[in-house]
Amino acid sequence: MRNPRDEHLLPDEELWARLVALGGIDPVLADEAEVRDLMLPALRADIAAHERYLGCPDRVSLTCDIHACMARDDPLVPVRAGRHWGRLTTGDTGVGIWAGGHFHAYEQPALLLADLARRVPAHVKGGRTAHE
Repeated sequence: MRNPRDEHLLPDEELWARLVALGGIDPVLADEAEVRDLMLPALRADIAAHERYLGCPDRVSLTCDIHACMARDDPLVPVRAGRHWGRLTTGDTGVGIWAGGHFHAYEQPALLLADLARRVPAHVKGGRTAHE
């Protein structure tokens, strides 16, 4: 069992500064106290849920393919963590390593979306399900 971190308990100003440093908040908005006051409770709750999550005690076995999109410079989720997704499926597992930090999906969304669209099976792209 991992020890939960307590970053969600940081004082407002310190937690906000850490979130802004990760790059997921527009710097112009980051200076607005009203925006901070509106967003911080939800972000704090999200961080607390992440820090306290211990995983499912029963092994889950999926049959679908999994592709993990990791960021090379993410200070929170190391690239090597992507390979652990393979434990959850009997399908194929891939790891894509992208430039950027924790919010890499916002840095070059067109590239990421194009990569994901390439991975969608043809029967899904056509609007049909596997059961039709």
